[in-house]
Amino acid sequence: MNEKNILFYDGECGFCHESVKLIFKMLKINTNLYFSPLQGTTARLIKKQRKDFPENLSSIILLKDGELFKASKAFFKLAPFFKFPYNSLYLLSFLPSYLLDFFYKLIASKRHLIRDKISKDLICEVPSVEMKNKFLS
Repeated sequence: MNEKNILFYDGECGFCHESVKLIFKMLKINTNLYFSPLQGTTARLIKKQRKDFPENLSSIILLKDGELFKASKAFFKLAPFFKFPYNSLYLLSFLPSYLLDFFYKLIASKRHLIRDKISKDLICEVPSVEMKNKFLS
């Protein structure tokens, strides 16, 4: 399981689900990136194996090439998985980390409110086989 690159997200957050769907659409074809809810079996197994796995459920966590990243660092480490022009988001990672983390934390703290505002316009879509294969429990 450690050879997989995994993006962990808050599985109980509608905004997070929508963000994962958006990220999936931005991925290059045949990318070695998988998704798993922080409340799922995969996250529990990784937490047991890794003492450095954060307990905080208010940010995304990326396990990439055996290294853990969280919050804005995780987001920018995703950029190489994206197709053009989305991979250009990496250029923003050169902004000061205190600034990036401020905006990340601001959005993370409001994610449930944001979800409530947009949820009335959301439709449950049936995921494709390709998308289903990228999700771990």
